[in-house]
Amino acid sequence: MRIAVIATVWFPFSHADVIVTRWIQPFPTDAKNGWPGSDSTIASVFLEQTPANDIGRQICATHRIPITETIREALTLGRKKLAIEAVLLIGEHGDYPSNEFGQKLYPRKQMFEAITAVFRETGQTAPVFNDKHLSWDFEHSAEMIATARELDFPLYAGTSLTHCPYDPGMPLSPGESVSEVLALFFEDPEHYGFHSLEFVQSLIERRPGGETGIESLRYLDNQAVRDTLASGEIPHDLLLSTLVRLGYPDERDTISFVLSRAEDLVGYQLKYRDGLQVTHLRIPKVVSNWVAAVRTTQGNIRSCKVSSGGMTEFFSNFAYLNARVDEFFHSHQPANPVLRTHLVAGALQLALQAQKQSGQWIKTPSLAVAY
Repeated sequence: MRIAVIATVWFPFSHADVIVTRWIQPFPTDAKNGWPGSDSTIASVFLEQTPANDIGRQICATHRIPITETIREALTLGRKKLAIEAVLLIGEHGDYPSNEFGQKLYPRKQMFEAITAVFRETGQTAPVFNDKHLSWDFEHSAEMIATARELDFPLYAGTSLTHCPYDPGMPLSPGESVSEVLALFFEDPEHYGFHSLEFVQSLIERRPGGETGIESLRYLDNQAVRDTLASGEIPHDLLLSTLVRLGYPDERDTISFVLSRAEDLVGYQLKYRDGLQVTHLRIPKVVSNWVAAVRTTQGNIRSCKVSSGGMTEFFSNFAYLNARVDEFFHSHQPANPVLRTHLVAGALQLALQAQKQSGQWIKTPSLAVAY
């Protein structure tokens, strides 16, 4: 199978590097993480930006992979029909502006439209994997899904983290009811907030009846997080469970210690249409992984964290992702519904837009996404 790579940029440890570089040459630890390599080949690469630290051109030259001037050429290699059987769309990293809400305006939809323009022109299609969320804009995301349905090609998207092992395992069985969830993340509220939202969504979509969507949400700034914790609106037992899962002591003073060392807290709280409430807390410096605790309707508390290798394993979460994407390219069956990623992206956008109304609940009829 021949794959076209459509990417914003390819520099060391960028998403193009940790996905495409290991596709060409798997990292030594990849086999134990589910990625021994593939019989699929990278047939062409389009890079929108090539900064001074670009490594894509040298890697492609070494492996005799053509770098094209246009997306059309990457898909056709100068012919009048498709020259590839799958497309990797990696619109992450690069020199792009951010809007007032802190969203990086990556051109994923524009790249997607260029890909689908070739599909329309040739009358041929291929499965497309879009790294992370389809777009920073919920309406753009909906339009991309609609186009895939119109042209009848498989579309898959999402975070690498949901394909990693969860330590000590999935905290909910399929069909098990859950009433409340609390998750912790770190770093950028948008880039890493997306990972937290989709990580939790991968847990809660297993509840009875499947996903019905989000009824309302609110953004919490640093002071609002602290006030909401003090009032008890954020459950302390779930917060302690997540901290213990990260290795902190199971002691009453652990929460106060962590909060005394934390700066620039951010929170997203979501109320789902079936009554489930989910809290995401960004706690930088003292948290360095994605972790969640759930409360079942029977009152049981369970927690898990993502097991993803760091730099010493060339970020093994992407080895797990590559394996799922390769399976998708061959089977045309995504490992998770694209509507999961669509719902999460919409929730993230609306939560970030609510920054000036910190602490206020906002109705979200657009997020009545069921799957």
